[in-house]
Parts: sequence; structure tokens; C-alpha cells
Amino acid sequence: MLTRIFTQVSTWSLVILFLTAVTFSRIMFIFIDDPEGPNLLIVIVLGVVLYAFALPVYLLNTRMREGKRIMGTIATQAVLIVLLYLLLY
Repeated sequence: MLTRIFTQVSTWSLVILFLTAVTFSRIMFIFIDDPEGPNLLIVIVLGVVLYAFALPVYLLNTRMREGKRIMGTIATQAVLIVLLYLLLY
């Protein structure tokens, strides 16, 4: 079953999910008042962590069509980043 899930995944979908994770991470650090600006390493690490939390949501949601699957996962990433921002403040 697990190999079937990985063979049905589109590579572009995974790239889109990673790019949105890094974008949401960057947006979160824009709102934090730091005179030096966000560190690129921290932004990428948070993006990878966000991607790691959203990837199972994408892979295990096989009943939806591709467009709804990716939009649901992006919404999950957005909710996670808002919750993380609210936890920091």
C-alpha cells in the first residue's frame, strides 16, 4: 500500500508544497520584528519542518482529486504557521 502511494505522487506537487512551506516560513519571519531580518538558514529549516508535517497529510489523503489534495495541504501549512506564530507571541 505504501509503495502505491509513493508511485502515484506527482513530483510537481511535492515541489509546490515545499515552495509554499518555505514561503509561509518567510512570511512568518517577516512579521517578527528583528532589526537584522530573518536568517536564511532558520527560514529553510522551518520550511522543511513545515513540509515534514504537511507531507503525511498530502500522501495519506488519496480519495480527493489532485487539486483539492494540494489545496488542502497548503491550507494545513497555513494553519500550522499561524498557530506557530501565535504560540511565539
